[in-house]
Amino acid sequence: MKNLEFRKLLFKATFCAMACDGEVAETELKAMQDMFSYSLYFDGLDHETQLKTALSELQKMGIKLINMFLQELAAADLSERQELQLLEVLLKIIQADGKVEDNELAFINTIKKNLRHLSHEKIMLAFPRHLDLLFNANSTSFGNFQAIDLKAFDKLK
Repeated sequence: MKNLEFRKLLFKATFCAMACDGEVAETELKAMQDMFSYSLYFDGLDHETQLKTALSELQKMGIKLINMFLQELAAADLSERQELQLLEVLLKIIQADGKVEDNELAFINTIKKNLRHLSHEKIMLAFPRHLDLLFNANSTSFGNFQAIDLKAFDKLK
């Protein structure tokens, strides 16, 4: 996948990871903004426009936005390196608020199922400190909530 397309996909993944537990925590939003500022993964991406668009779509579609992202990911042709970067960014976001919810585990494990290049062994070698998150047998499917709490985004308006 080309760099700009991947950065947009990575942004969507990050945004969906924040929302997938039904609540966007301020610490998650701060971690995302820090990645925008200090990570080359999002270099060249118009962060403000992407964030405003994603927020608007989330308000309109709710969990359907997350499902649409998962369909987009399933169709994407990522390299092994891009798949590793995707997992790395998702791990940072889901841990940003100091607690990992069941829906977040289910989300990251759903993502993992869509990765074509990464075997369990490669994931274990790349993320040895996160095996409990990446290989959680209790995570099934996400979406056990009615609405997504978007209060953390109020500071952006």
